[in-house]
Amino acid sequence: MSEAYGEPISAGASPHGGELTVRFDKAVDVGRIEMLLRQARERGGPAPETVSTLNLVAILFNAAQYERAREALEVAGTLHPCRLLALVADEVIEEESLTASVSVVRSGGAITMERVVLTATGRAVRHLESAMMGLLRPDLPMVVVWGGRPHGDLLKHVVDSADRIITDSGARPPSHLAETAKLLSRGAPLGDLAWARIFPWQSLAAETLDLPNLREHRGNIRKARVLCAGAVGSEGLLLLGWLQSRIKRLEVEIAAEGHVDEATSARSTAVPRAAPMGLGHVKLLELTAPPATFTLHREKDLLLAQVKGDDDGWCAHRIRLPPETPGRLLALELKLLSGRDELYAQAAIAAAKLPWAQTDIFFTDERAVAPDHALSNYRLAQEGLLRHVTPRAVHRMRGEASDLQAEARRCADDLRSTLGTPPRLDLVLLGLGPDGHICSLFAGVPGSAERGDDELVRHVAAPLKVEPKVARITLLPFLVVTARMVVLQVTGAEKADVLARALKGPEDLAACPAQWLRKASGRVVVACDGPASSRL
Repeated sequence: MSEAYGEPISAGASPHGGELTVRFDKAVDVGRIEMLLRQARERGGPAPETVSTLNLVAILFNAAQYERAREALEVAGTLHPCRLLALVADEVIEEESLTASVSVVRSGGAITMERVVLTATGRAVRHLESAMMGLLRPDLPMVVVWGGRPHGDLLKHVVDSADRIITDSGARPPSHLAETAKLLSRGAPLGDLAWARIFPWQSLAAETLDLPNLREHRGNIRKARVLCAGAVGSEGLLLLGWLQSRIKRLEVEIAAEGHVDEATSARSTAVPRAAPMGLGHVKLLELTAPPATFTLHREKDLLLAQVKGDDDGWCAHRIRLPPETPGRLLALELKLLSGRDELYAQAAIAAAKLPWAQTDIFFTDERAVAPDHALSNYRLAQEGLLRHVTPRAVHRMRGEASDLQAEARRCADDLRSTLGTPPRLDLVLLGLGPDGHICSLFAGVPGSAERGDDELVRHVAAPLKVEPKVARITLLPFLVVTARMVVLQVTGAEKADVLARALKGPEDLAACPAQWLRKASGRVVVACDGPASSRL
């Protein structure tokens, strides 16, 4: 066990220079950490009191994730005096290590935050949960900031012990809302930063509909439509879910439009401004209440509401978006220290119900077999998904066709007629082949390096090195790189080398077609287990 000493920090100062650090060879010594906390309190001179209103626990899964969240945690912890416990559990790093860093923050002469960061790698991660329980202030509520996906054994334990859990569904693919909704339906005390992001939209919609000359339309809202920036995001789904939970028999529609404004995202100013419109954030809300149409949209730091079709003619209302400062959203969620926001729970449960009636399903590739054949991708999709839902249309690739090249042209025409020209998919789900292929774009085939902007879909010969060795019909890279979101799922140690090559290796699109993901214009999510990510 080794130690390095520093000095306490004051409010607003960087904590790194004032940390007391201890490294453990085996299990965490909670008594030793408490002693370091006492030393940290004493080194700044006598303080009249230590003020704490809660235990704020952040559970994160690598050092980079903690660094991104650190400032927000520090600011929120200063606004809400607390004992801050940050647990960084990195199982990807195989070497076993266990470190605790301790500091305190003073404000107005009192100690307003005690801060402990526990970092564990490898098998040492197993000690974090017991250390956390030993370091909690027993007389205070426990609020957990959860940095992972909304499932797993650790989260189940947290649900059982925490007074409140705060997640950020906006940082995950919208499909994860289904897991969040399951937890909420079981009574889990969840909060969500994505929910806090849409407060201004809710406020403007409510204020506009409450204007005296517009109240007559509130009971006549028939449809709600949301546009998200670049890709459908959780914020847009939650906004529609909130409306569905308030308005009976409401028709809803959500879509993505355009791209994130990189210049806006990169701006820097000494004066706090509203957060830039990020990927998946809401850019427009339209409510149809015949004969009136309410349109809410964002213009820089303003939300504007316009109403057309009302007897009084066109009218407008607006609000200014709040300045975005670190920890603002988390501080808002910390106003509720236990239980859950019932409005959020109702909205999330409604949002998790994907509008299948407005969903078209296409296939990335198909083998040259009949749809009921054991090798058919359609059969696999039918058994695993399609028989459980009712989408608007299923656009099957006819692998049994006698002329597969003609079938490829038909599929391309179908994409154009359904999605427009050029067609753009909202979500593409991919796996990774052992040779680095995606769709049926096989490694070692020169055509796999062709983007295919005009062709879109192609018939390819049976692969030489990948089973099963049958001919295929496949989407071409254009439809992957222009999709609003791409999710690549990879599992197993046998895929570790090829995944590392796809994401970090020298570019050779013919030798490793999965490298096309580097050229994607939308959001790319790589979902992989520990063994598959071991070479990253």
